[in-house]
Amino acid sequence: MFQMLTLEPTTKRKAFHASVTFGVRSVMAVAFASAPGRIWTSSSTAAACRPPAPPASLCHQILAPGNWRARWLKSSTMLPAATPCRRGGWGSFGGPPSALMVSSSMGGTSAVSVEINDGSDKKFPPLPARRTVVGCGTLTLDFLAKVASYPEADAKIRTTDSLVQGGGNVGNALTAAARLGLKPRVYSKLAKDSSGIGILEELEADGVDVSHVVVADEGVSPFTYVIVDEETKTRTCIHTPGYPPLEPSDYSSSAIASLLSGADLLYLDGRIPDAALRVAEEASASKQGLPIIIDAERKREGLDELLHYADYLVTSAKFPVAWTEAPTLGEALVALALKLPRLQFVIVTQGAAGCVMLERSSSEKPEMMDVNQTLQSLWREAKESPISGPTVFSSKVGVLQNSKAGTVDTEDRCVGRLLVGTADFVPSTELVDTTGAGDAFIGAVMYCLCAGLIPENMLPLGSAVAATKCRALGARTGLPLRGDARLSIVNTGRSWDLPVTSLNDLDLSSLVLELLQAAERPLFRLE
Repeated sequence: MFQMLTLEPTTKRKAFHASVTFGVRSVMAVAFASAPGRIWTSSSTAAACRPPAPPASLCHQILAPGNWRARWLKSSTMLPAATPCRRGGWGSFGGPPSALMVSSSMGGTSAVSVEINDGSDKKFPPLPARRTVVGCGTLTLDFLAKVASYPEADAKIRTTDSLVQGGGNVGNALTAAARLGLKPRVYSKLAKDSSGIGILEELEADGVDVSHVVVADEGVSPFTYVIVDEETKTRTCIHTPGYPPLEPSDYSSSAIASLLSGADLLYLDGRIPDAALRVAEEASASKQGLPIIIDAERKREGLDELLHYADYLVTSAKFPVAWTEAPTLGEALVALALKLPRLQFVIVTQGAAGCVMLERSSSEKPEMMDVNQTLQSLWREAKESPISGPTVFSSKVGVLQNSKAGTVDTEDRCVGRLLVGTADFVPSTELVDTTGAGDAFIGAVMYCLCAGLIPENMLPLGSAVAATKCRALGARTGLPLRGDARLSIVNTGRSWDLPVTSLNDLDLSSLVLELLQAAERPLFRLE
């Protein structure tokens, strides 16, 4: 048995569609209506809609409010086993809301998940007026070799594909930001060799300002060998630093002032700590107090001092525990917030598992929250969720503490909230190369910071950009442009999960009115 929602239009409208899935035995029911009293429906198993089909084709209804009536109908048709039920909607940026998305799940805990968004075709808000970002770090030339499997010692194998392309954390992240619409400029050092010239030309072609790059007349530009293993879906990087390195004479006060002039955000990849520290000092001393985002892959010489300038921090999965020596990730996040008083948020990327974020917040009467239990609860919610696209699960704002329940040690707690972001699923048949996935994520984060988007928008966009990149060889080949349709899955609405004992008990008309009233608030923040 299954239930299907039918729509009865009350006025003459253009064709619209609705789709619903139910439980492990899933159905997609689509209704088209072109005039009052005329309805056509069809159904198919959700198995036909598995990724990489656009998630927008699954589990949501787009209903024009005020122009329809809805009825739940029963059917005795038995459906073949299909994919687990998915719920949720993927909308576009923009507002105010004018459309309602509803999906329903039966089996396990019965619920109706509802999301409201504007239903427009825009994928992004208008480009922010202030979108100049400065990046300071290492540029390299990547020599990528794709092989069937990583070779054993003394073996001779052939590549299945190869590529020579610009690389380096700062170059990759700024390229991602440029393709999303930002105006990046980069500060680094190269030699005037063929590699260095090629690196600069590639960045310029993507819209990155390279006029502040120091170019030595002699020496060798940095390069990296990257071995991409098709069998394990991993990559191995073998890096050779360039020569000569950045020297104090390369980053004079006048040079840094010119670099930072008119900038809105500073990104430091932590690879050239002495120069980065000088740039961070100048940025912090500037009148506008330039915000700083830092990438922390692993413990490096000079990174400790640099981190104290971080307003925003993005780290690898292992860095927080390694740097703080805390026993758990949750406690490490709190320790980072306590050790770095300027820090507004820290994001920990965890590959295919998604990411974790601690956002420093304020609350008049925050409740005490055990950070480990809260984080475990969010991961459990994310794991059990049937939503297929990148989604965010957030705790409420509270006093996150490392200490055991019942203690009040103010030195081991901070006020904020935890967020878990799920990854954008990439089928193994489409996963080509993870090189630079973290850099792609950071590029999207920089875009969101400039656009004033909240974490509920930031984390899914970062996941979608990184996943898109992973479908091609190299750190930059697959980086999406601003209008890429694959970014339309990013969830930017507000959703509600409403438990019900039966779909027959659902008064959809009352629900619609209630949700439309609630949706008068902005879906996201633009500054």
